Amino acid sequence: MMALPVRAASYATQFIAGAAQMGAIIYLTYYMQNHFGYSPFKSGVVFLPMVFALIATAIPAGRVIVPRLGARGTLPLGVAVLAGSFLIFSRMTTNSTYSQVALPGLIVFGIGLGLTMPVTFNSGTRGVDAKRTGLASAILSAAQQIGGSFGVALMTSYATQHAEDYVTDHTEEVKAAAMEAMMRAQALPQSPAGKQIIESLKAGDRPSSDRGLLRRLHDDGLGPVLRRRHPRGLRDRPEPPSTPQEVA
Repeated sequence: MMALPVRAASYATQFIAGAAQMGAIIYLTYYMQNHFGYSPFKSGVVFLPMVFALIATAIPAGRVIVPRLGARGTLPLGVAVLAGSFLIFSRMTTNSTYSQVALPGLIVFGIGLGLTMPVTFNSGTRGVDAKRTGLASAILSAAQQIGGSFGVALMTSYATQHAEDYVTDHTEEVKAAAMEAMMRAQALPQSPAGKQIIESLKAGDRPSSDRGLLRRLHDDGLGPVLRRRHPRGLRDRPEPPSTPQEVA
């Protein structure tokens, strides 16, 4: 089955495309729902530009690009376009909008899939005996599934490490902002006023990637710092009334 270099390249390309597709789509879904707050339905709708780009590319690729470049030229081109889409995705930050990064990346990603997927199935089964056609298709499907698992594992490792680095780099900044708010309110993190401050920061005053950090600071970071700076003052200060009944 691996006798022809083009067929072997098709299997390898299918592996790469599967890794890129599954890894990107899973974490882009998390990004759409957790960062932008999209519903599951809207998260699916915003992926439609990728599908449209795939369809718009696959049809002319089979009619124009493949006859001119052949599979040996089209497959590397498709992989290069997929790599370019990931370069665009790498520009995502906590302040990015859908139209700035996600939409262009999805369109380029769809173009890359449109260049690779039809060609891999065509060249991966071409020239195979009729008795082994099912085997060739099974190898392509297995390459895609194994590549998808590899892509998810790779993206999980990258996302976890990136999140940990982000938290480490912004710990002092978030701690200072939260501590300043606590000091102005003359409250401790465990007090009702302190918890209200932290909830407000998690809700809208800080980027979404800082919310987990604020939860951790609330549990074991802010309290010790505030107590060291104000061992008696903050602990002994009465909490201000928060309702009209308490004022009365």
